[in-house]
Amino acid sequence: MQVLAGMWSYRARDTLATVLHAPWGAFWLGYGALCLMVANATIPPVGAAIPVLGMWLVAVAVLSWVMAGAAIARSLALVLTVGALAVSATLGAIGYLTGVGGLVTATAVGFWSPASSDSTPAARCCSTTPSPDSYPL
Repeated sequence: MQVLAGMWSYRARDTLATVLHAPWGAFWLGYGALCLMVANATIPPVGAAIPVLGMWLVAVAVLSWVMAGAAIARSLALVLTVGALAVSATLGAIGYLTGVGGLVTATAVGFWSPASSDSTPAARCCSTTPSPDSYPL
């Protein structure tokens, strides 16, 4: 779904959302494929150090930090949400590159916190009447 959100953001000419959603969507597709291959015993279970996953997180962390800075022009809620995502991705990159399991756990908690505490979409839904062009299908 996140890759689709990136495509819709591109169509709506929302650069910030496009740059955030497209790489994160690609990351989650790759992570899901990795988990599926481990679950089906296609590849052996991996340990705490997964350098390839760490490098993916380095890339999305850099993008997230840049976009957190760019979000300053929009709203504080968006800055905090994207900033939390950037911190989580940075901790995950360090954890997966070094094999420190505690950082990987902190990353999992951090990935869920912006999704569960973000009030930006709720505020947008309640404060304005969406037009038919808001979410093109």
